[in-house]
Amino acid sequence: MKRAPFLGASAAVLLAGCGGSHVMRALPGVAPSSLNPTSGQGGRLVPATADPIPDTVLTRPIIGEARRFDGTAAPSGWSFAKGQTVNVADNKPLFSILGTIAGGDGRSTFKLPNPSFGVIIAVAGIFPTSPGVVAQSGRHMTPTDSLGPNARAVMPRMPKPPSQQLLADRRLLTSGIRVGHAFPVPVSPDLAARIKGATQDARSAAIEALSSSNRARLEAAVQAAVDGRISVYGAVSEMISSLTSAEADALLRVNDAMIRPFNDQAFASSSRDAQIDAGHFLVSVAITREQARAIFARERRTL
Repeated sequence: MKRAPFLGASAAVLLAGCGGSHVMRALPGVAPSSLNPTSGQGGRLVPATADPIPDTVLTRPIIGEARRFDGTAAPSGWSFAKGQTVNVADNKPLFSILGTIAGGDGRSTFKLPNPSFGVIIAVAGIFPTSPGVVAQSGRHMTPTDSLGPNARAVMPRMPKPPSQQLLADRRLLTSGIRVGHAFPVPVSPDLAARIKGATQDARSAAIEALSSSNRARLEAAVQAAVDGRISVYGAVSEMISSLTSAEADALLRVNDAMIRPFNDQAFASSSRDAQIDAGHFLVSVAITREQARAIFARERRTL
């Protein structure tokens, strides 16, 4: 899956302070080893209690945004970051931001970060297609915002130095020749045609699954997003709130049918939020390629 150019650069900022040890080396303002729960070094954050998260953040999250959180139930659109494995097909926007920075095979699965303290990460919400999108949201993406204004890492105990045998093994591994494909891998004309056909079929099936009133609402919401009267996220929110449970289930079946021919490991996750996922999928297939170009061009002019 190709990543938007902005996302790769912004992921570390959006996830400031919220990764495992190998993730956190890229995160600003956080010691790379002090918060690794599997290192056995006893790293932790002080104060022990997280600061309250503003309602404006909880109710309008930016996908990939992470916040320190002490509650027992994640708010709607958020998920606890505990190193769990997540299905790529069911979480495309989040995967396009995280990739395999915390693990996973990058084809059918990826992992969420695994800090040693309570953290929630936005899995639905505003998709940060450009720095302008984040700027317009009024959000500040810094370690202070993610962890709390008074949070600081306690220095860990010094680890035992690696043995000479381990150092020799590491040198042997790093000296090996690695052969791989250039990235991104080009798509063949045949596969491109199949993807285009599957998307068109999914668009027709998705619209067919809607009531007449929701079809009209979808058309109006998409046109408003193209005209710049609302954001794409606004169009998604409009459809999420108007879909019935039966429509959401039907849309997710259409989504799964579109993905399955290209990924034989794809499956429907029973833990996903049907209403939110269905709304995102519906708007993604309803917006044509020409409309997407118009939205992208307008956003670039606002930067």
